[in-house]
Amino acid sequence: MCSSDLELIEFAGLRLPMPMTGQPVVLLEYEDRLGVRSIHQVALTCTGKGRGGRIYFGGYDKGKFSVFRADCIHRVVAL
Repeated sequence: MCSSDLELIEFAGLRLPMPMTGQPVVLLEYEDRLGVRSIHQVALTCTGKGRGGRIYFGGYDKGKFSVFRADCIHRVVAL
């Protein structure tokens, strides 16, 4: 699993105030809380910190806005 701390963060309570310049498109390998890894092609738009200082990235994955915890990202490839 990506972290031993399984506390869920409410999406509405998460703030991603820092925009990313140019919306870089990346492939990232992400592990969800069940330990399942998946590959996502994401146009990154913003970043910020959640509770406990965790870093999050926000962006568009297949046209839908998604949020990714930095500590659950295993690999990133810039496209």
